[in-house]
Amino acid sequence: IYVLVHAGIDSFKPGRPLEDYDFSDFVFYPPDYSQRYFKEGVTVVVGHTPVMSFYEDERCEVFERNGIMCIDGGCVFGGKLFALRLEDKMIFSV
Repeated sequence: IYVLVHAGIDSFKPGRPLEDYDFSDFVFYPPDYSQRYFKEGVTVVVGHTPVMSFYEDERCEVFERNGIMCIDGGCVFGGKLFALRLEDKMIFSV
């Protein structure tokens, strides 16, 4: 199961059902990668925050942790534009 959001999820509460979130919860707030939002088997796919900000070096690759996958390659800052094929998690970039 994939949950596709712009920036992340606000108002994290362990075990909170997906239907209890509002639209605004998915738009502006970067996710907390230290915690899992939903049960195993659910992946939250986010953009908004370039992946380079999660690495100590200047790598530009998809960042994934605790069921959250960031696919913002920082294209607007000269990085890459990422696309994700959900069926097999294949990443395409230009």
